Amino acid sequence: MSILAILDAARDVVADVSGINSAYRLTPERAPSGTQLPAAIQEPFEGDVLWGTSQEHIIHRWYLDILVSREGDTQTEQAATLTLLPLVITAFQTNQALGLAGSGVRNCRPLKYEIVTISMWQETFSAVRITMQAEEKYGVTFGA
Repeated sequence: MSILAILDAARDVVADVSGINSAYRLTPERAPSGTQLPAAIQEPFEGDVLWGTSQEHIIHRWYLDILVSREGDTQTEQAATLTLLPLVITAFQTNQALGLAGSGVRNCRPLKYEIVTISMWQETFSAVRITMQAEEKYGVTFGA
């Protein structure tokens, strides 16, 4: 399994959230337009690789940013992002394996969130940034 496959599956989960107009596996080549907002954008940032006697356990972490327009009043924009937060959390509660359990993926979940302003190219967005994590665990044979 690769982090890209996990990000594809996570994108599919968040794309099904009511109120999300567009979802991306990775940062898009240009900022989302007004009709694409709210938009979900993912950015991997770290992972851990752990080996046991006959197991490999990989923990992937990435940001899931839910962007809204930055053209109105700040309180309204923050309220718009916070309204989507429980819907996104619920979507991952019911899809913790992302449909990839047969490939060893489990425990995909939000770890924390924060309200941020994100600059992308020449655009600025209000956003809720959710730190996400998914685990892979499967048996392996190590060579000497």
